Amino acid sequence: MEVSDPVFPIRNTMLSLNIKEHKTDIVISSYEDHFLVIATQIGSMGTILHARKEEGVSVDPTFSVSVVFGKRDEPMLVACARQLIEHISNSGLSKALVLSLGLRDHSTETLKGIVTAVIEKFAEDGKVLRSLIRKAILLECAVGSEECCRADPGDFKNFHGRDAREFHPITVMNTM
Repeated sequence: MEVSDPVFPIRNTMLSLNIKEHKTDIVISSYEDHFLVIATQIGSMGTILHARKEEGVSVDPTFSVSVVFGKRDEPMLVACARQLIEHISNSGLSKALVLSLGLRDHSTETLKGIVTAVIEKFAEDGKVLRSLIRKAILLECAVGSEECCRADPGDFKNFHGRDAREFHPITVMNTM
């Protein structure tokens, strides 16, 4: 089951799936500067982690993951947050992640299931975003130059010298 509320200014996506025979609810919310991911099998928030990419001069990215509330002795929870923030960063997004894990089972299989479900949802939303940007490019081409029709919708930073996500901020906000 999947539900999305396009009216509220914060995009929320809810998923419900079974992981190791436990009903797992996942909510993904996209704020201006953070993603909030809540995965619960117990109906409450559980351990809350904060993850972000450290900005620096290093060629290789560095990620910071910390436990805000909850179990500090569970390295697999930290690994889960790290995998998600790496995926977010590798997708070209600079948002931090707040991750809440209220789980009955902290096994590798459960955490892999959660990471996989969230990454698949991000990939699905990315396809929607690229499709919307493609439509924006085509609309711009209808009144602009023919050259922009050949623009790659995945190349956000090369659209008339501007970031393509600038064209439809409301649409983009509602898709990511």
